[in-house]
Amino acid sequence: MPNVNKIILDDILYDVEDTAARSAAANALAAANSAKFTVKITFTGGASENEPFTVTAPDFTYSGAIPGSRIAEVSVPYENTSYLVTLGTVEEAVNVGQYYGVYSVTVEGAVNIPADLRTAAWVQIAAAAESGSAQDYWAVNDEIDVQLTTGEILTFQIYGFNHDNLAGGGKAGITFGMKNLMAAARAMNSSATNHGGFTGSAMYAWLTTTLWDSLPQELRDVIKPVIKLTSAGGNSATINQDSVNLFLFSEIECFGYTSESFPGEGARYSTFTNTANLSKRNGSMNSWWLRSPAIFSPTEFCCIHWGYGDVGWANELYGVCFGFCV
Repeated sequence: MPNVNKIILDDILYDVEDTAARSAAANALAAANSAKFTVKITFTGGASENEPFTVTAPDFTYSGAIPGSRIAEVSVPYENTSYLVTLGTVEEAVNVGQYYGVYSVTVEGAVNIPADLRTAAWVQIAAAAESGSAQDYWAVNDEIDVQLTTGEILTFQIYGFNHDNLAGGGKAGITFGMKNLMAAARAMNSSATNHGGFTGSAMYAWLTTTLWDSLPQELRDVIKPVIKLTSAGGNSATINQDSVNLFLFSEIECFGYTSESFPGEGARYSTFTNTANLSKRNGSMNSWWLRSPAIFSPTEFCCIHWGYGDVGWANELYGVCFGFCV
């Protein structure tokens, strides 16, 4: 006697005697139960759009591809059943109970991290940063190029690991900063004033709008807001704590001490322990802005000339060297 399996579909009891027929019946049952039992899969980590995945259970297999939203909903046929979601070498189980509804599972895709930072995708860099393993792959001063929508290509270096405080708590895995300067010089403000500090400056407004919009989307997607400490300007010793995506660097973050700015604006980055890295250029331009308002003047911000600390009128044109965290 063959082994007879029974499936109920639309209140009808079916006898299904072979594997292929059982699978077909199970898929039909899944379609019939499309509004009843649903597995909702959120793909994270290295999971990428269009990557194939499966959802399986005894006598049931669903094959699909990750959508652009990285969230997939799959109708399944059986109650009180454990379903296995498979993405490459990663497997996650989700238990569907006896009640109609949505059953959720998160699947974190494996990330292959290249040893050469220049060849890494930003999603790979972010995954290494979030896992705390970035230092296992790369070193301070390793470089990666970024092309803006304007066509300008900027070279960024790793300035440090686990240095900056995330706005949401914890540490940012990697801080990046420019190796040299942007092509165009800019002023901190249209007039000679540092009132309002860094986040009240025209420079910051430009960073957060025009420059931000010119970054590639895959980079913007992984940049993490961090807390930057900066004096309030106007000769004020008050240290503001601002959540920012893009930023200039402070005097103490570059030199490890203060002479032209108020204390309390962070700590020195690892890259600047080699003082040669304070010298940045673009053509004949060799001066660049820092975000620190000058301690002795309400009209100036700190800057760096030929690798040495200085101050400049806020409406002077100097180079731009900005950073971000992932």
